[in-house]
Amino acid sequence: MPAVRLPGAPGVEVPRAALFAAIAIAGIGLLAVILPEPPDPPTLCLFKLTTGHPCPACGFLRAARLLVRGDVPGAFVANPLGAALMLLAPPAALAWAMPQARARGAAIAASRRARVTLWWLLGAAGAANWVYVLAVGR
Repeated sequence: MPAVRLPGAPGVEVPRAALFAAIAIAGIGLLAVILPEPPDPPTLCLFKLTTGHPCPACGFLRAARLLVRGDVPGAFVANPLGAALMLLAPPAALAWAMPQARARGAAIAASRRARVTLWWLLGAAGAANWVYVLAVGR
């Protein structure tokens, strides 16, 4: 597993995926803080700008803004899948990265059936989220 050595911390390696997740979470949090408050936030979705219809992720930054401010129910109203992913990503990344860092080279492999099932579940969750976003007219 590729890892990054931390400068100033000899012998400390961080899996690249965990580092990427931390940077992505920090970036989403920063965007959530600097974007203007509703009722008139800018539309950043290229899909919505070109088609006039919301994409499955429409409301994601609104959900991030609400989560940063502590409004968990409001975040789930804005984008249920986005809010769930933002709440579950940090503990999932930690749960995945800690054994990886300790094992140093040991890989956790899922069966092909488990991977296919996971992709189907993620696709179904994305489709259900898109139906919700379309229904509420984000």
